[in-house]
Amino acid sequence: MKSNEQIIELIKQRKFDSVRYAAIDRLTLNRIDAQAWTFLGQAMVGLKRGRMAKLCFERAALLDPFATWIQQAWRDAEAAGEGREDKAVLRLLEVPHVTVSACILTRDSSRTIRQCLEALQGAVDEIVVVDTGSTDDTVQIVESFGIPVHNFEWCDDFAAARNYALSFVTSEWAIAIDSDEILYPEDRDNIRIAAALFTGRSLALTALQMNRINGQIHPLKITRMHQLSDGMRWADPIHEFLETHDSQYIQTTQVRIRFFHDGYDPDVVSIRDKCQRNIGILERAIHDNPNNVRFHYYLAREYFHLGEHEQALGHAKKADELSRCEVKLALVPSIRKLLYDVCLACNDRETAADAIERLTADFPDYPDGWYLLGVIRMGKGDHIGSRSCFERAMQLASTYRGTADFDPSIRQKAEHMLRQLTT
Repeated sequence: MKSNEQIIELIKQRKFDSVRYAAIDRLTLNRIDAQAWTFLGQAMVGLKRGRMAKLCFERAALLDPFATWIQQAWRDAEAAGEGREDKAVLRLLEVPHVTVSACILTRDSSRTIRQCLEALQGAVDEIVVVDTGSTDDTVQIVESFGIPVHNFEWCDDFAAARNYALSFVTSEWAIAIDSDEILYPEDRDNIRIAAALFTGRSLALTALQMNRINGQIHPLKITRMHQLSDGMRWADPIHEFLETHDSQYIQTTQVRIRFFHDGYDPDVVSIRDKCQRNIGILERAIHDNPNNVRFHYYLAREYFHLGEHEQALGHAKKADELSRCEVKLALVPSIRKLLYDVCLACNDRETAADAIERLTADFPDYPDGWYLLGVIRMGKGDHIGSRSCFERAMQLASTYRGTADFDPSIRQKAEHMLRQLTT
């Protein structure tokens, strides 16, 4: 079995038949080896089998949604020409049909529900809609698709509503979708393919919510898809997450299933109304569970979005304090970045800097931490230290595949800061 380094050397030597055999050997043992699919695609390009190359690159992109090379790879595949079919590659690409149900919560969703449902046609085997008290024509729109609507009495608990939707699922997998999320048409097949590839692996799949905010797209990882036989359930009344039957956090992996979303765009929705709704739910949740790190983090974030910085600071500090016992929690980098932002807004630069120093120490592969540390050092006049941080942020931005959310524009931001250092 050849390593990445050995296959790269074969590519450099343009031994594309050998690359093909090496990649096929790896994929025969592991169909979710994204790097092997990339190598196989490169072999197909070298062998002038462009259509086969594109199929391989599409599978690699499904398994590695933050791949920065994909656009160039598709251009290379196009340039290679159609080429002949490769039966061995086509066999590796085959997956069994696995059924998937989409579970959608609605409430006064008439603005987006039609687009949401239209985008899912042919992508899933069943659509389960649970309405939590619509007063507009949401229910009528859903029923016009021939989809029954199940009513749920709203109790300020999104997890309870999602679990209620699961009770109607008849498929092998379920994917939770918000009524204002629109599946990308080019990802329509990816839902069933991902379910087939990850069946039996006891993990949940993380999709990408592509948020349009003030004209720019901001990707956000959202864990939404799971196999019913694994017994996962939704937990927490807001910013809900999947957990096992014994309340254990679950392993997740990222896949290229993207949803367009404008529910955080101030040009479309009232951010203040959404934040105030969330604050009410979170305050009640903290009253019942005062040491829940997630509740304090999300409450701090809501107050920060409203500009209530002193309120945000108390909850950000509490979340940071509680998270020190849970360093493996995927939310920890986000907690420390939020603490940094809130402290700067409150003119507490010392605590802000400490949060980022700890972030880079505990998560040395996290690109955002190094970028922010560079900003801090630049502000102190340490140009050598800041340059080193920005260069490391640029390097890590291309390779980071951890579970924490990161800023995909960090590379461009770091490049901009490096240019400032040279002027």
